[in-house]
Amino acid sequence: MIRLRFFAGWAIMLLFVWQSGYWKVLLAVFAMMSLHEGAHALCACLLGCPVSGFDIYPFGFCARMETMGYGSVYREMVILVVGPMMHLLYPAILHLLAAGGAISVSFCEYLGMMNRSILLFNLLPILPLDGGRLLSSFVHLCVPYARAQRLSLLVSASVIALVALAGWMPGIAGTLTLLVLGVRTLRQRTQLPIDRLRFYRYRQAHPFYGRSCIHAHQDLYRMRTNYIREGSRVLSEVQWLRRFFG
Repeated sequence: MIRLRFFAGWAIMLLFVWQSGYWKVLLAVFAMMSLHEGAHALCACLLGCPVSGFDIYPFGFCARMETMGYGSVYREMVILVVGPMMHLLYPAILHLLAAGGAISVSFCEYLGMMNRSILLFNLLPILPLDGGRLLSSFVHLCVPYARAQRLSLLVSASVIALVALAGWMPGIAGTLTLLVLGVRTLRQRTQLPIDRLRFYRYRQAHPFYGRSCIHAHQDLYRMRTNYIREGSRVLSEVQWLRRFFG
């Protein structure tokens, strides 16, 4: 069953936006990002990746897909790409609304500029943005799971620092956004051991049958049938996981 979660703390922000008169802008952003996340969710359902629910934020819905990051990398990439692709449709929708008199021409141009900014920001290689998750998917094609997770977070933290030092996101809103992303990156760093265990549990229940890979890493590649070399013997992935969980 798909569940909706609303965080009460955002009610304060909604009240502020209403009082300040920016509710039309927030409503437009909410619609844009909800369609963006809806595209992710629909694609995930069509490709067999279950959607457990949606978190409701002032800027839109956020889909919760529990198995993202554990299963097929190629399926994951397709799911991630369809969200940003929605932003390519928005200019035509905005011009139709302006032509029909639903919004003014100036507001149409403003929303078009905002749409471009959201798209470019979302493609930055920062987790949990789509750009960061796409980069992480590519990394998972090349290195074992734990190392891929560490590399993805290292790139994410480096880009956040670069954007902050270069002053590409000035003002209070930009600073707060980078601060939230930085705190989330640090939090994800502390969750790496738990995330690794979840991946192993998923892999134990959903074995991957594909290209074989013999290696000496005490870890698993996502898109390989792993055989782990230990001295003169080689353990299959099933044997290694059974021993790992004891």
